[in-house]
Amino acid sequence: MSEREYPEVVREMAAEAMYRSAMEFAAETLDSAAHVLVIGAVAEARHRDTSLDEVVMGRVELVTALGEVQRCHAYMGGPDVDSLTAWVNTEAVWARIQARAGNVLLMRWSEAGMYGVKGAA
Repeated sequence: MSEREYPEVVREMAAEAMYRSAMEFAAETLDSAAHVLVIGAVAEARHRDTSLDEVVMGRVELVTALGEVQRCHAYMGGPDVDSLTAWVNTEAVWARIQARAGNVLLMRWSEAGMYGVKGAA
């Protein structure tokens, strides 16, 4: 991999780390896989500075999870996508997600031999 490719690889690794870290954090308090997946997607969208729709597009598991969250909200009064988004965007939750993602990235960069490489961190 050339040095030019590192920034894009790092951006993708960071987005994936945000997604996974948000899901792990949410799974500590939620027992709905659909809600956990949507929270991960919300965090990834925030990190990428894009819409949730952009993150969900083409990812069957996320399309299915969004539908399940909407059904759960309509029939059982569970949290909707807007309330999950608001939760992720609270300062305390976002800080926890970022901290987890930072640790994940350090481990992944180390495993990939990227730690300390110019443009990787």
